[in-house]
Amino acid sequence: MHSVHDHYALSFGVVPGPVGEMAGAVYAMRPELMGPKTLDTRFITEDVPFRLVPLELLGAVTGLPVPLHQAGIALFNAVCARDFRAENDLLPLLNLGSLDAAGLHRRSRDG
Repeated sequence: MHSVHDHYALSFGVVPGPVGEMAGAVYAMRPELMGPKTLDTRFITEDVPFRLVPLELLGAVTGLPVPLHQAGIALFNAVCARDFRAENDLLPLLNLGSLDAAGLHRRSRDG
């Protein structure tokens, strides 16, 4: 397994050192790598409703708590002033909330 220092050195060719300095060197070479500049990015608008929300529901159905997923959804709902749970228009069609873990297993096995 590579360390973060190895990642920067191998991926970007920067001289190993403190992580902050290595990140600064990468930015100096390629400022476009800094990622999204606004909250209106697919990393939020797609990943929260269609990745985090289904995982939250699967956790509830199977009895496995997912507190960090729930906190992330709540945080993004608040920051973006949106209801990302309601934006997932696919989950209601699957009606997974009516299942327990055994029912989910049967449905996934039997189609």
